[in-house]
Amino acid sequence: MVRTQGGKSSRQSTRKLTACESAQASHERAHNDTQVLTQQSAHVAQSSIEPNIGISGGRKKRKARGPTLMPKVWGQTEETRKRISFNKFGQLNDKEHTSTFAHFLGTLARNGKYAPFNVLRWDKVPEKPNKEQMLQIVKDKFEIPLGCEDYILQSIGKKWRNLKSTLKAKYFDSKLSLDENLINVPDKVNESHWNDLVKHWLSKE
Repeated sequence: MVRTQGGKSSRQSTRKLTACESAQASHERAHNDTQVLTQQSAHVAQSSIEPNIGISGGRKKRKARGPTLMPKVWGQTEETRKRISFNKFGQLNDKEHTSTFAHFLGTLARNGKYAPFNVLRWDKVPEKPNKEQMLQIVKDKFEIPLGCEDYILQSIGKKWRNLKSTLKAKYFDSKLSLDENLINVPDKVNESHWNDLVKHWLSKE
């Protein structure tokens, strides 16, 4: 009888021990899982603030979105061009095509062939052939009512001035020498135009 009780006691102790070990193992697994999740979260957070590293070990620059080139509009013909609405004052009044029209004027403002950057002021850009050519291009790609030419040229001129200001802010440094500034030619800007701009900006410093 004593042995039986002792046997039961031994088996009960074994069950208790097994239960304790199982609970402890579950606790350790939960602890380990928590550590893994914590490490993964920390890795993600660190990755989000670390600079992108290229193969060479330097910073990997994110490719910035370039200017809108409007290839579809440049491909328009007289048969497919869109009609643009203006109000009685000759001002743009077209909710449907305003964005497309404005972006297209921007492509002309960025084109050094028609709107050369080395001309210091918009009113000094020649009427013939430059401004007349730009107006004709706009009329070829859009159906424009008569009397809106001034608005179109003023819009291109404003974009042209803004672009020159952006180029100066991003690519010109008054603390650098002439040669150092000259080699920092912006993409798609005529080199001779940039040289003239840099010399002009340095002369004003």
